[in-house]
Amino acid sequence: MLFEVTGFTKAFFLAGDKVAIAEQERIAFEMEKVKTLDFIQMNAKLVSYHGWSVEKILEAEDLYKKWLVLHQVYGESLVLAPNDLVDEYWHTHILDTRKYMDDCQKVLGYYLHHYPYFGLTEGESEEALEAGFELTQKLFKTHFGHDIVGHNNRCGPTSCR
Repeated sequence: MLFEVTGFTKAFFLAGDKVAIAEQERIAFEMEKVKTLDFIQMNAKLVSYHGWSVEKILEAEDLYKKWLVLHQVYGESLVLAPNDLVDEYWHTHILDTRKYMDDCQKVLGYYLHHYPYFGLTEGESEEALEAGFELTQKLFKTHFGHDIVGHNNRCGPTSCR
């Protein structure tokens, strides 16, 4: 299935680089695709095996879906760093390998790889991780009206440690 790609309207600067901002219509269009993902079994596992509250799951799922929308809209050209809550939810999604692959194909058109060493190797600095998280924060605020941190998870970027 092919989807029309709309333009980018505004821009902001991050660490000297100009970042074009996608139109809200594109964000809304991609959100409709992401909303079709079914996380009922995964959420049940988070409750029964990991003791997550319903409130925590609802927040994590909401932030994760929005984070996926940003990946769909901005592709792999930008580094988007999740917070701890989104990262943990993402890990749980990845563990259901077939579903994760199908979901990625359905909403992104490609497999979204997880690189757990970001900011930990000699070639990548902690500053790069912080810049990715700052960009994620700005895009969340621009497109969704709030940051990625959420009420239950006041933290900085995750390092998957």
